[in-house]
Amino acid sequence: MVEQWAAEVVAKLRMAGMTQKEFARQCGYSEEYLSQVLRGKKDTPKSKRVISEQLEKLTADNTTRLTI
Repeated sequence: MVEQWAAEVVAKLRMAGMTQKEFARQCGYSEEYLSQVLRGKKDTPKSKRVISEQLEKLTADNTTRLTI
């Protein structure tokens, strides 16, 4: 389940043109920590929630920019 979720996160980041490093900063995490979460090494509900919320915000912002 983590693998599918992580793949979706990575795909959305690529579509938005954002690196994992930039996204980690946006989430308030280090690049290493984000990588561990995406690889399933660190699996906390809070980190997944933060990542999901920030990703939703990113995709909403990106959609807004595209429609303007």
